Amino acid sequence: MAKALKCFKEGCTFEVRGNSVDDVLAKLKMHAMIAHQMPQLPPDLIEKAKGSVRDV
Repeated sequence: MAKALKCFKEGCTFEVRGNSVDDVLAKLKMHAMIAHQMPQLPPDLIEKAKGSVRDV
């Protein structure tokens, strides 16, 4: 089943979709780097993201 996650940054409407949680997290990391100038996601944000991924 496909997975999805919305960006946590207030005002950002980006939603990432993928085939697995790992796929979604990889795409989220790329989005954070490009759109929000975050070269790395803090471990607590990664854990929050893992818990927020939903089935679509």
